[in-house]
Amino acid sequence: MYALTDVIAMVVVAKLRRRGFSLQKLRPLMRSVRGEIEKNFDTLLSGTSDRYMLTDGKVRYFEDDPTRIIELLKRSRKPFFLISISEQARRVAEFHRNAAKRDRRTNPQFSLF
Repeated sequence: MYALTDVIAMVVVAKLRRRGFSLQKLRPLMRSVRGEIEKNFDTLLSGTSDRYMLTDGKVRYFEDDPTRIIELLKRSRKPFFLISISEQARRVAEFHRNAAKRDRRTNPQFSLF
C-alpha cells in the first residue's frame, strides 16, 4: 500500500508527463516534490493554503504567494509549467475518503486523466 504523500507525488508526476516531460527529466525533481509534500502535508489536505510548483524541468520553485508566482513568471526567460500541488492533494484525499464508503466489489480506481 502506498502512503498518501507518495500517491500525491505520483499524481504530480503524471500531470508533468502529460505535459511532455520525460521520466529522465522528472527523476531529479522527485526528491524535492516528495519533500515539499511531506513538509506541507497537513496544510495541503486541510485546504488552508494553496501550494504550487513551477518548473521548466530543471529549475523548480514551490510557492504559495500568487504575487511571487507572477514575479517568477515575469522574470523567467523560459516557459514554466504551473502545477497546483494543493489541488492534487485534495483530489487524492477526496478519493481516499470516498473509497472507504464505496462497496469493495466495485474496485474503485483513481483517475489520472
